[in-house]
Amino acid sequence: MQKAYSQVFIVTLSLLTLLDTVSFIFLSPTLAQTTTCQQQQQQDTQIQINILVSDLEQDIPAGKNEQAISRINQAIQIALKAQNPTVTRTFLTQLVDSYLPQESLLGRLAQQIEPSQKPQLRQLLTSLTSLTQSLNSSYSVAKTQSLTRIANYSRIIGEQQQALSLLTQALTTSQSIKGAEFQTKAWEHLTFAKISASKLTIEISRSKL
Repeated sequence: MQKAYSQVFIVTLSLLTLLDTVSFIFLSPTLAQTTTCQQQQQQDTQIQINILVSDLEQDIPAGKNEQAISRINQAIQIALKAQNPTVTRTFLTQLVDSYLPQESLLGRLAQQIEPSQKPQLRQLLTSLTSLTQSLNSSYSVAKTQSLTRIANYSRIIGEQQQALSLLTQALTTSQSIKGAEFQTKAWEHLTFAKISASKLTIEISRSKL
């Protein structure tokens, strides 16, 4: 009797093993196809944004501010729809890759904006902030960097209150940064944020006198 049970157990185990193997064979291509599809979607999304950024690089030197704002808004919508943090981080880096306004696309746009175009740029910065905040805590360094730089460009167009709010958000975001290596990378952004926040607080206080 025990021998019969043992044989049944062995046969059952063999069948389960066979089923697992067959399932893996059928599932593996599906998983591979899903991964390939996701990678292709990311590449397609990045290409769309890269084309818009390439056009921006032509629009801004030519003084086509409204066209540049429109292209950035298009890219923001594409990134939001994709919900891909890698794409979002890359796009933000393309726009705000330096604290020095003259060395970044968004900074140069902010410097040359006409007074009548400031409301459009203000709304653009708000949308860009929302895109930045869509990044999860794994991207806290990138969020801190982008918020700090967007704050600097807000200050350039005279939006001190908005700039101060962004710096506060950057400092709050920085508290989510874990690990010595990442904290070291964020140190420059935090230092800039703290100094800028102090200066803005003073400027705002003086403007109320």
